[in-house]
Amino acid sequence: MRILFSIAFAALAAWADDAEEWKRQLEAERKAREADRQEFERRLRALESQKNEGLRTEVERYLEEHGLAEPAHEEHGGLGSLIDISAILDVTVGGSTATDEALQEINLGDHDPRVRGFNVRNEELVISAEVGACFQALLDVVYKLSEEGESEFEIEDAWILTTALPAGLQVKAGQFLTEFGRSNPLHPHAWEFLNQPVILGRVFGGDGWRGQGARLSWTAPFPLTALVGAQNARGETQAAFLGEEGGTVGDYTLGEQAFGSLADLAWNARIEASHEFAAWRGTLSGLLGLSFGYGPNGTGADADTAIYGVDLYLKWRPETTDAGWPFVAWQSEVVFRDYEAAAQADPVALPAATYEDWGFYTQVVWAFRRPWTAGVRYDFASSDGAYAGDADRVSVALTYWASEQARIRLQVNWDHVDGLGLAVPGASDRAFSVWININVALGGHGAHE
Repeated sequence: MRILFSIAFAALAAWADDAEEWKRQLEAERKAREADRQEFERRLRALESQKNEGLRTEVERYLEEHGLAEPAHEEHGGLGSLIDISAILDVTVGGSTATDEALQEINLGDHDPRVRGFNVRNEELVISAEVGACFQALLDVVYKLSEEGESEFEIEDAWILTTALPAGLQVKAGQFLTEFGRSNPLHPHAWEFLNQPVILGRVFGGDGWRGQGARLSWTAPFPLTALVGAQNARGETQAAFLGEEGGTVGDYTLGEQAFGSLADLAWNARIEASHEFAAWRGTLSGLLGLSFGYGPNGTGADADTAIYGVDLYLKWRPETTDAGWPFVAWQSEVVFRDYEAAAQADPVALPAATYEDWGFYTQVVWAFRRPWTAGVRYDFASSDGAYAGDADRVSVALTYWASEQARIRLQVNWDHVDGLGLAVPGASDRAFSVWININVALGGHGAHE
C-alpha cells in the first residue's frame, strides 16, 4: 500500500510540474500576442496619423497658395478638422406609355425621371466638416441635365449647424430643405422610391420646399423634438408662397412683393415624438410627426397660404439581424393646403378665392433577404388650384444593395391623372412606366439626409 501511495504521489508531482510548465507556456504566448496586438495598434495609429497629417498638410498648402488661409489659433489646432468630400451619381433609364410632354405632367418632382430613355437628374457634390467644437457645416451642389439636355446647377444645401448649445437647443442657418413631414427634408438618394410623392409636388412644387433662412430646434430629455423656422418666401423653391414673379396658380398670376417685415417670411413648425416597443419577438420603433407651414403668397397683398401635415413611421426588426436585414417599415403622410388668392384686376378681373389641395401617400418596404428590399406605395392627390382634379399612383420597387454605397432599383408605376388629356392634347389620363435606377456614392458621404 505504501508503494502505491508513493507511485501516486510521484505521478501527481509530475502532473503538477507539467501543468505548471503548460501554464508558463500559455502565459508566455498570451504576453506575446498582447505585445503583437499593441505593436499592430501602434503602427495603425502611426499610419492614420501620417495619412491625416499628409492630407492636412496638402489642404493647408492649397489654402496658403490661394490666399485663403487664416491665421492658425493654438487653441483650435489650425484647421481643426478634415473636410469630408463625396459625390453621389444617379442615372435612371426606362420608358412609359406616356409621351415626354405628358410624362412631365405626371412626374412632378424635379429629380423624377422626366423623359423616356436616360435621365441624369441628380448628381451631387457634398462637402462637410466639423468646425471646431461648436459647428458643423455642409455644402451640397447638384448638377442635372434638363429635359432638353441642358446643364443646370443648383445649391440644395449650404448651412451651418450649432453643436454645442445647452439644454438640447440647436440652430441651423443658411440654405436647406425645410423640415416639413418625412419626405421633404430628404435628398433623392435617401428615398425608398424614385418619385417625389404626388401631393408634395402639387403643394411645394418640383423642387420641394427649401430656401434661405434659419430654424431653432429643441430635443427634450424624453423622446420628443420640436422646431420652428423661417425662410425667404420668394423663388422657385417657395412655390406654395410668393413663388416666382409672373408664375401662375390656377387662374391667378403671381406678382412681385417686397420684403417689409417678418410677416413676409415663410414660417414652419414641427413636433415629433418617438417610442420603441418590444413586439413579435423583435423591436417596433414608431415616430409620429405634426408639421405646419404659413406665409404670404404672390397673388396679392394680405393673401396667405397655410399647410398642415401629419406623418407616421413604424419599423419592425427581429431580435437578431444580419447587417440590418430583415425589417419591415411602414410610412404614411397626409398633407393639406389652403391657398387664399387675392382679388386681381389684371389681366382679367378675378374675385378673391381659396384653393384647396390635399393628399397622402402610404408605403411599405420589406427587407426580406440581404441585400434585397421590396416596396409598394400608393399616392393620392386632390386639387382645385394649379392642378385641377385628382391623381393617383401605384408604385412597386425592387432594390438590390450592392453595398452600403451602391444600389440598383427597378420600379414600375401605374398613374391616373384627371384632365391630363386637356393639359396635353391627345394624351391618355392613364400611364404605365418602367424605370431602372443606379445610385452610387463616392467617398465618405457627409452627414445630411
